[in-house]
Amino acid sequence: EDEDYKEEEKDVSESGEADKQDDQKVAESPLAFLSAAQKQRLAMNRVYFQRRREILKERIEEAKKSFDKTVRMLRIEKIRLDVDLKATDLRMLTLSEELKLLRRFEATENSMLDQRKKAIDSAAAIEKEMEVCAGTLTERRNQAAACLKAMQRIQKKFGELIRHHLPKDESGDSSRAQLTRIFQKKIKRKRQREEDPQNSDTSDSETSEEDSEDEEQCPPDCPHDIFDRILDMRQKNADKQEEMFLIG
Repeated sequence: EDEDYKEEEKDVSESGEADKQDDQKVAESPLAFLSAAQKQRLAMNRVYFQRRREILKERIEEAKKSFDKTVRMLRIEKIRLDVDLKATDLRMLTLSEELKLLRRFEATENSMLDQRKKAIDSAAAIEKEMEVCAGTLTERRNQAAACLKAMQRIQKKFGELIRHHLPKDESGDSSRAQLTRIFQKKIKRKRQREEDPQNSDTSDSETSEEDSEDEEQCPPDCPHDIFDRILDMRQKNADKQEEMFLIG
C-alpha cells in the first residue's frame, strides 16, 4: 500500500509539473492574451494579405511581360522602318536611273506613242470580245438554271405522284421503290451516225436489243395511267439532262 501511495504521489507531481510548463509556454506566447474572435480576425487578415501579395506578384509579372512584349514590338517596328528606308533609297536610285534613260531616249517618244495607241485599240477589241463571252456565259448559266429547276419540278411531281396514288409499304421491295428505280434509270437513246452509214444497221440492231432489255413492267398495284405518266416524266427528265450536257 505504501508503494502504491508513493506512485500516486509521483504521478500527481509529474502532472503538476507538466501543467506548470504548459502554463509557462502559454504565458510566453504573444497570442495567449488574444480572444478567439481576435485570433480569427488575425487569421483572416493573414489570408487577405497573403492573397494581396500574390495578386501584386501576378500584376508585376504581367507588367514585366507587357513591357517585354512592347520592347519586342518596338524592335520589330524599327526593323521594318529600316527596311522601308533601304527600299526607299533603292527606289530613289532606280528612279534617278530611269530619269537618265528617259532623257537619253527622247528620240523614240513618237514610236512609243504609236505602240501605245495600237495597244489601246487591241485592249478595246479584247474588252468587246470579253463582253460577248460574258453575255454568252450568262445566257448558258440561265439555261442551265432553268433546266435544273425543271428537273427539280419533275422530281417533285414524281414524289407527289407516288405518294398520292400508291400505298406505303415498309418492305424493301415495294412498288414505290420499283417505280423510283424505273424513274432514275438512265435511258439509252438512239443516235444516228451520218458519218458512217455502213454501221447504221448494226447500231440499230444493238439499240433494239438494248431497248428490249430495258423494258420495264408496271407493278401490280400501280394504275397503268400513273405508270405511263412516270415514264413520260422520266423521258422529260432525260431530255433536260441531255440539254444540260449540251449547254456544258
